[in-house]
Amino acid sequence: MTGQPQASPPAGSHQKPSVDPATLQHADLLEGEFWRRIPAWSEISDIQFRDHHWQAKNSITKVPQLLAALQGLVSEEFIADVAEGFRRAPMTIRVSPYVLSLIDWNAPLKDPLRTQFIPLGSRLRPDHPKLGLDSLHERADMPVPGLTHRYPDKALFLALDTCPVYCRFCTRSYAVGLDTDEVQKFHLRATPDRWRQVFDYIGSRPSSRTSWSRVATRTSCAPTRSRSSAKPCSPCRTSAGSGTRPRVPRSCRRSS
Repeated sequence: MTGQPQASPPAGSHQKPSVDPATLQHADLLEGEFWRRIPAWSEISDIQFRDHHWQAKNSITKVPQLLAALQGLVSEEFIADVAEGFRRAPMTIRVSPYVLSLIDWNAPLKDPLRTQFIPLGSRLRPDHPKLGLDSLHERADMPVPGLTHRYPDKALFLALDTCPVYCRFCTRSYAVGLDTDEVQKFHLRATPDRWRQVFDYIGSRPSSRTSWSRVATRTSCAPTRSRSSAKPCSPCRTSAGSGTRPRVPRSCRRSS
């Protein structure tokens, strides 16, 4: 080392080379009426299937619904494995027809979307002694139910305890979804009383007043039709900005 300042690299030297389009085929959207391979939806029209109201209404929320939809697509051994997986899982089931239709049922053991949403008893391993469902220790920083205040100028508001789909690895499985055979949840239902506690607390802390967006059920956790863009999900939330008074969404005001 000479102590002399290092010369700056030439302009543009950090640019990445162009990507070969052939390597990006995994991002191509599926075409055609791919959902018709699921017997339960073989007669569903394109307009129906792409209607988010229909998707929400027909989402599978009970294991018998799922097993009925999979009849004829997988073996009896696989169905029994799924039933055992949900019996021992910390999350209840909630999967949309859209997601279920994207899974490769010719090879479900290797399919990443199946892994994300549908557990198998044969793949479960004994829990680590230090395992906790609240892996981020959010409840330790909750002055009121559903508001994690860890940093002086930021707060995390868990407005709901439901999602459009339930991922197996959800870091908020301590609160999201219904109770299971093995887990009693810390329920954070969207009630006017709980939300008022959150708003009153934020209002009493000028340094952490939050810029609130309208709260609606998030769908960013649902995969795209490419089947390669699945993202971990979390409950609807707003995070800190600055300055404005929280607004109660219409859905909550109607119930107050």
